[in-house]
Amino acid sequence: MLRKNNYIVIDVETTGLNSRKHEIIEFYGFGLYDDRELHIKIKPEKIENAEEEALAINHYHERVTAGEWRSAITAKEAAPLIAEFVKDAVLIGHYVQFDRRFLFELMRGPKLEISKRAICTKNLSIALLERFGLEKFDLSSVCNFLDIDLDLKLHHSAKHDALLCGEIYKKLAPLNPAIGLDLFMELTFDPNLI
Repeated sequence: MLRKNNYIVIDVETTGLNSRKHEIIEFYGFGLYDDRELHIKIKPEKIENAEEEALAINHYHERVTAGEWRSAITAKEAAPLIAEFVKDAVLIGHYVQFDRRFLFELMRGPKLEISKRAICTKNLSIALLERFGLEKFDLSSVCNFLDIDLDLKLHHSAKHDALLCGEIYKKLAPLNPAIGLDLFMELTFDPNLI
């Protein structure tokens, strides 16, 4: 049986959308019911493969200029730290499938593993909020609908977005019985990752 302290909310920022071509440049995770947290900036090894649109969305160039990547570590150094942090946890993320694809790719080289259990707050939002008129389910739309403060200057930084995702989960989790446990499991746990 899962313990409450086995839930970790995560977010990654990347150099693009393709997990085989692009890289994680930032990881943030925190324990939903405890005070664990891990925030890592990762030096991209193939910045030339980056999609400029992705770097603009996550403000990478501005944040590097501001010194945020001064203490960045390599992907090889980051992988075991992240693997240990998320070990045996249920990962929670907004479109967590995206984050997990990149994490699986990061773990591939050193042959590390992460849990296959995950809850997607985007799918949970679709299941619970569409009936109330919400039509878009990106992070900012869901936050606006649930009256969760979104700082547009910090949006698309891993820490900010993970904290928002945690707030979404805390607001939606009590509504789970409204959709039935079987449907909740189908919509939140990604069977392709098992």
